[in-house]
Amino acid sequence: MVHRVRARVRFTKSSGLGPWAKAQMDARYAQAIHLNEEPKRNEVVAGEDHDIFICDLPLMNEAHAVDAFNTLTAASVFHPQHVSAFPGEDGGPSWVERHTCGHDEDPPQPCVVQQRKELPE
Repeated sequence: MVHRVRARVRFTKSSGLGPWAKAQMDARYAQAIHLNEEPKRNEVVAGEDHDIFICDLPLMNEAHAVDAFNTLTAASVFHPQHVSAFPGEDGGPSWVERHTCGHDEDPPQPCVVQQRKELPE
């Protein structure tokens, strides 16, 4: 079972939280060295007024995934003052989720979302 954290968050540029979130997840992913063959994504796409933080990372274990989820959804980070919905065609809220992947199990199991948080709610 692989524990992953996924996110697509539209942070205000002035908050500086897009690059901060990427750095936080880089550090956690570096600890999961045995999962380096798993697909990963951890980036910030800079916009004019907002930074889009996108991640999909395998982490070392459940405790690390819970910690990463809690870090990204802390009240001081995942707050309406810093996070907004995607406009136009993208639409939809910003979100962070923790899930488990069973594709490496025998027989393979589907992914299961363990926790999810969205803004605006």
